[in-house]
Amino acid sequence: MPVYCCRCGGATEDTVLVRVIETMSGPMRGNYACEPCGKWYGARPDAPDWLRRDLLRREIAGQS
Repeated sequence: MPVYCCRCGGATEDTVLVRVIETMSGPMRGNYACEPCGKWYGARPDAPDWLRRDLLRREIAGQS
C-alpha cells in the first residue's frame, strides 16, 4: 500500500520516517517521506540524529 510523502506529496512504497509526533493522549504519529525527500530532511541542521543514522544505514546497505 503506497504512502504519500509529507514533503512532495508523491506516492511511494519505500518510506523514510522523518518526524515523530508525540501526543498528550493516544499513540504517537509519524511523518513519512519518500527517500529523496528523506535525504532532504536528513541534511537539515535540525534533523534528529536517529534520522541521519537511518539514512546512513540505508546508504551503506545499498538501498539508496
